[in-house]
Amino acid sequence: MTVADARNMRPPGSRDHSARVIRISSPGFCPAWIGGGGGEVRKRPVTLLLFTELYFVDVLRPAAYAERDLILPWRNHPSVRAISLTTHEIRPEEHAAWWEKNWTNVLIYEDEGTPAGVVIFNGETWSFYLDSEGLGRRMLPAWMRLEKEAIEYAFGTLGLQRLDGETLEENKQVLALHRRFGFRETRRYERSVDGIMKTVVVTERGKDD
Repeated sequence: MTVADARNMRPPGSRDHSARVIRISSPGFCPAWIGGGGGEVRKRPVTLLLFTELYFVDVLRPAAYAERDLILPWRNHPSVRAISLTTHEIRPEEHAAWWEKNWTNVLIYEDEGTPAGVVIFNGETWSFYLDSEGLGRRMLPAWMRLEKEAIEYAFGTLGLQRLDGETLEENKQVLALHRRFGFRETRRYERSVDGIMKTVVVTERGKDD
């Protein structure tokens, strides 16, 4: 299954933002007037079952078409371009052409309800980037949460059996994060990144790893 397929499985009229609802119950005590024997009325505690509904907004959701221009500044941030396989600043028309072909396979990562990152699945290969400027000091926890959710989405919603990615050797932080979440290095190769030869590390994780 692809992200586009998962998008099409949403109920008609549903919003891009979805939420899971969990209803929990807990005992509580409430004083009440209770009729006793012989017609007497006295006050005694009564155990009630109190219900609370907790809403958990999905961290990853399919992108909306109108979010095309929202994510371009994230992708063009110097810290993101420096660790990408293409480091030039992407022009709006270049991004628009890419978006037309790929937007249905784009997921938006939300940080406390605010769009803050992108996850892209291309078959069994995935990539991501975050809103570096917007997240600020929350970057590290956002990285970890995004990776956790992306893995669950890949093996759950998409039904993949394997997930792999490509990371520049110099991107030590992301490679360490991948290892933490069970990815292992399978090979390395050299490629030109905007005219400079760099080493790319291919990592892979199976569904049951």
